[in-house]
Amino acid sequence: MPTTPLGRRIAVFGGGGKTTLAKAIARQFGMPHIELDAIKHGPNWTERSRDEMAAIVQRRLDESADGWVTDGNYSRIRPLILARADTAIVIQLPFRQMYWRIFKRTIRRSWKHETLWNGNRESWRLSFASRETILIEMLQKRERYAGYGETIPLEAPSGTTVIVLRSSAELDNFYETYCLEREDRSILPSSSP
Repeated sequence: MPTTPLGRRIAVFGGGGKTTLAKAIARQFGMPHIELDAIKHGPNWTERSRDEMAAIVQRRLDESADGWVTDGNYSRIRPLILARADTAIVIQLPFRQMYWRIFKRTIRRSWKHETLWNGNRESWRLSFASRETILIEMLQKRERYAGYGETIPLEAPSGTTVIVLRSSAELDNFYETYCLEREDRSILPSSSP
């Protein structure tokens, strides 16, 4: 199995850029990207049960024996992933910065009508006029998000490399160090013909 500077089994946690980072790592090192939100949310935003989700994640990890990159914060799935990870990366930005990034992402997705997983889309109504919006959920789980930088290193098995990125500058430096490229994430649609 070929190796990378980060190992072959890499888990990304936290908020404000974890999926973008996981995709960049997967592209750079030629590994499959396993997005936990895509497993959790079926068509029409139906949620899989914890057991069904764990079984799918287990199968996807098994099928990717040569390496993988995961991203997601599901606490009940995290031990399954950490038990196998060579490296765990935690994006632990200050809450207001993380919230601003996710707010901009939500506007972009709603504006562009981006298809997410399994045909799901964020809409203006779902994003800003619903009790189940990610923006409200983040406020409710603020303390949990703020603790990932301390919690995940304690949960990681001995021998797992844990990298905690605590600022935009550290995140940018990480991208530069590993020659990673971000996808175009402009908010407004391109005006080119």
